[in-house]
Amino acid sequence: MDTETGEEVLVAFDERMLISGASGSGKSWSIRPLMATAHLRGDLVFVDGKGEEATLWDGVCRVAVTADEINLLIDEVHAEMTRRA
Repeated sequence: MDTETGEEVLVAFDERMLISGASGSGKSWSIRPLMATAHLRGDLVFVDGKGEEATLWDGVCRVAVTADEINLLIDEVHAEMTRRA
């Protein structure tokens, strides 16, 4: 839902998606149904530098929280993208 207009927002899934925004803007709340849908479509990775949402998705998809985990996951995703190219 658009927080300024109150209108429903429809999200079209592309092959890749990045969710970003200011602290408190509703990213975590908005991403839950998106991630549930994305999980049904195939490979899903989740980077949570604060670790606040990670426990909800641990065991459901690949989760990275620490800097080392995030760097490793980025390397793995990059390798997969290169393989698919």
